Amino acid sequence: MPGHLIIQNKTAWIVQYLLAFLMLIAVVYTSMHSLTLLVWLLIAGSFFTLAYIASYTTLLSMYIVTVVSMLFSVEMQIPNTAAILRLPSEPLLIIMAMAFFLKQLRVYSFSSNEFNKADNIFILLFILVMCITCYTSSMLSVSIKASMVKILYLFNFYFVVKYFVALDKIIITKWFNLISVLSVPLIIYYLWKHSSYDFSKGAAGDIVKPLFNDHTIYSCFLAFFAPYNFLKTLFTPITEKPFTKLFHGFLFLLIMIAVTASGCRAAWLSIIAVLIAGIIFKFKINYKWIIASVVAVSIYVAFNFDNYVAESKRNRHDSSAANADITTQAQSVTNISSDNSNLERLNRWSCAWRMFLDKPLTGFGPGTYQFQYLDYQLKEEMTPISVTSPYNIRQGHGGTAHQEYLLVLSEMGIFGFLFFIWLIILTWKRTCNMLTAKINTEEKVIIAAMFFAMLTYVVHAFFNNFLDTDKTAFLFLGSMAFINQIYASKKIVL
Repeated sequence: MPGHLIIQNKTAWIVQYLLAFLMLIAVVYTSMHSLTLLVWLLIAGSFFTLAYIASYTTLLSMYIVTVVSMLFSVEMQIPNTAAILRLPSEPLLIIMAMAFFLKQLRVYSFSSNEFNKADNIFILLFILVMCITCYTSSMLSVSIKASMVKILYLFNFYFVVKYFVALDKIIITKWFNLISVLSVPLIIYYLWKHSSYDFSKGAAGDIVKPLFNDHTIYSCFLAFFAPYNFLKTLFTPITEKPFTKLFHGFLFLLIMIAVTASGCRAAWLSIIAVLIAGIIFKFKINYKWIIASVVAVSIYVAFNFDNYVAESKRNRHDSSAANADITTQAQSVTNISSDNSNLERLNRWSCAWRMFLDKPLTGFGPGTYQFQYLDYQLKEEMTPISVTSPYNIRQGHGGTAHQEYLLVLSEMGIFGFLFFIWLIILTWKRTCNMLTAKINTEEKVIIAAMFFAMLTYVVHAFFNNFLDTDKTAFLFLGSMAFINQIYASKKIVL
């Protein structure tokens, strides 16, 4: 490697982040004016220059800075456009991706074996479907922008994480510890701020801004860390590491208090689901019994379906009420007669399903749901918080399909949906194999923690969709990447 091309550590950091700061100022400034081709070329050149410099530094250090930046990133709408830019995380993610790619090209570390791994194949097929559905999209420019962000997330949060995990198997725990610690002052501040409103549901969404757009994203983000800190508390020997055990115990209790106070029912359900899954794993309950139980419950519900519907219609507990306490919010889960939040979700889900039926193979294109579903609303299904225009949406009335799986179906068709689901199932099967294999307890704890962290979002995704948010996408894809990379290193036969 030519000596003059190497920029050593301290100088590299100073140059890299000084240029990054100047670049962000340039992006903000130029976005307020008409961007000429020359300006765009200058911005692109700045990105490439920074990436080139970064490719000769310690990529892990830069990645940690990028991960931390996501916690404190905020959304900014670029003036005169509908585009949203998350600062400073997304510019740093672009630089990180380019730097990583340049470094791999320079050291020739790409391996053809990576393309033979089932999880990588599913990710690449998902990206292929995304590109095809961009071409067939009903709104080409919207789909291209949405796909670029999704591919950026998939590359940085899946492939790059797998690369770092291959170098250091416990690196994911270091990141979880770091983010957990940095989240403590935020959680305490938000709890203090929320308490001044007597923990009112109506105030929950506003107090977490601007770092989180809504209390549901905030609680979904925190729920990822509950299983990790619980298992670290449970399995850390107090005689050997008393401070570590107490530290994780404190974090777990603080997270549970924050999630409970947030008023997000989907987060509550996701943690309950993880608890049930944990009991199944702990007591090694045979999956035949689980399947039999699910079938039996389904048959019972089917025979008593009319009674359950009638009971749900008599339920008058409303989660949307400003004075709704925790008990009311919990009881409102089955209210399908007067709870606007529940009814609006049913409206959005119905629209997504009708969109899928219209275009089952290709969908309407990535990122298009929020624009296209409006014409699929039925008058009898609309609610007081339904949206009739994709622009200037009132607080609490926005969002897209409020379900990750139906969103993928409506935007990318059946093939995008299948590759997404297959990746989740593959990760689940590999986790089961590793937890029953002969590996040490400490590794099993970390594998279980990452799987249960991932599972919180798998459940949450039935009620909301946050994979277009960097904070959530990193935790979900990163957990999945860790499991699949550890599985590959163990060479366990599936």
